[in-house]
Amino acid sequence: MRRLLVNVLLYAVFGGGLFAFAAFRNGGTVSPVALVVAVVVVALWSGGLTTAIDRLVPRLPAASTRVLAGATLGAASLGGFALALSLVVWRRPVPQLVVLAIAVGALMQAARTFAARPGPLNRDGAPDDDTGPKQLIAAGALVIDVREQSEWDRGHLPMARLVPVGELAARLDEVAAWAGGDKDAPVVVYCASGRRSERAKGVLEQAGFTHVANGGGFGELI
Repeated sequence: MRRLLVNVLLYAVFGGGLFAFAAFRNGGTVSPVALVVAVVVVALWSGGLTTAIDRLVPRLPAASTRVLAGATLGAASLGGFALALSLVVWRRPVPQLVVLAIAVGALMQAARTFAARPGPLNRDGAPDDDTGPKQLIAAGALVIDVREQSEWDRGHLPMARLVPVGELAARLDEVAAWAGGDKDAPVVVYCASGRRSERAKGVLEQAGFTHVANGGGFGELI
């Protein structure tokens, strides 16, 4: 919700300034009420789509899918912005402006989503590459050790819970209970080298957990 509010506010400020400037350059004949309504609509539209790009696109598994989704939402965001601007200020669609905005929005978001690497998601559901496993653990994330009992007995993180990777699929309800029933809660999985924890991460994500980080090997976390 916080990210949505920030994006809507940014578009409201940017849109309001641009709409007012365009209306002034066009003779100042636009009704202030029409300007305010248009800015609010554009802020909700473009701010909402930008938030969807921030929150949903990074969760898509394939880079090509992320690029296509980002380009589509980016085109819709700026295209709608330009269409509203032309209808309010010039009282008619301006095809050149709309087409240019669609192209710019699509290219900008396609490049952005192509360059972005999916990582852990923060509480807003957006990528948070600066938050590593240790930071998540310090912040109270659920920690799951997916090694075997014999490895656990030789040493483990004190806050961790043991679920060998081979048992994880059958114990998903147990993991969900540990997370308080919130599949958006942060979860860190670790093993000896990071291979089994990567498998465990996949199992949890397929089960609907959205904020899973591979902590790698036990030795990297102590």
